[in-house]
Amino acid sequence: MTDQLLIENHVDGILYLTLNNPDKRNSLSNVLLTKLKDCFDDIQDDPAVRVVVLRSEGPAFSSGHDLNELINQDVESYSTLFSACTSVMEAIRLSPKPVIAEIQGLATAAGCQLVATCDLAIAWEIRVIRHTWCPDRTVLYHPRGSCFTGSSD
Repeated sequence: MTDQLLIENHVDGILYLTLNNPDKRNSLSNVLLTKLKDCFDDIQDDPAVRVVVLRSEGPAFSSGHDLNELINQDVESYSTLFSACTSVMEAIRLSPKPVIAEIQGLATAAGCQLVATCDLAIAWEIRVIRHTWCPDRTVLYHPRGSCFTGSSD
């Protein structure tokens, strides 16, 4: 099993966090959520980190939760997973460091939520980002900063 989160510090104060499970479309597994939360906890008071760039390997930014972790689970397991996800989103939202999502590929469900939680999202090409609570709406992000929201028809 590969390391699901690559952490790369740069001398210029940029911390790169790379989602690294491309075979599973960088799904937000319990392991990955724990690593992300630990990382954001560690950098809060680190003066060497001035900005965080969240990016990914492979064809998708993130497909959301790992559905294999949601199959045949009890209520406590669901609660643990969704609490971990909420903790990560809150850690990003409350971070004193700016967090930038560098999007390449699809971002859906909780992956879309991860992008939306960041302070800024940058896509190098036009990307479609869709959230499950609004499946008939599509959000298109263009690299020049424009955004279009419309029906998927």
